[in-house]
Amino acid sequence: SELREKGLNPDGLPMTEEELATRDRVKERTKVYMGGERVNTKRNVVTNPKLREKLDRLEGRIKDAAEMNVAREEMLLTEEVGYLEAEGEMESTGKVTQREIAANVQQTVA
Repeated sequence: SELREKGLNPDGLPMTEEELATRDRVKERTKVYMGGERVNTKRNVVTNPKLREKLDRLEGRIKDAAEMNVAREEMLLTEEVGYLEAEGEMESTGKVTQREIAANVQQTVA
């Protein structure tokens, strides 16, 4: 994560334009899924240490869920048009839902 913030990819090399655009898109979509501003848990705002810790954990869970939702969204959004191929003549692809596709396709393929 720190490398991404500095504009470097996991190999430590500068990010390409596509990687930068993806990083920015993910950051914006994460904000949308988080549902608003974070709770300010600084010592001068929340004085109770147990409450501050609980709020920090809750914010962490919200952020993790938002990032997971963005990852799911990215998996289903593709830049290239694709198609389904029926295995046999009698098989129809007209009633296959995105939910069924997502459940059966490996995430690395998407």
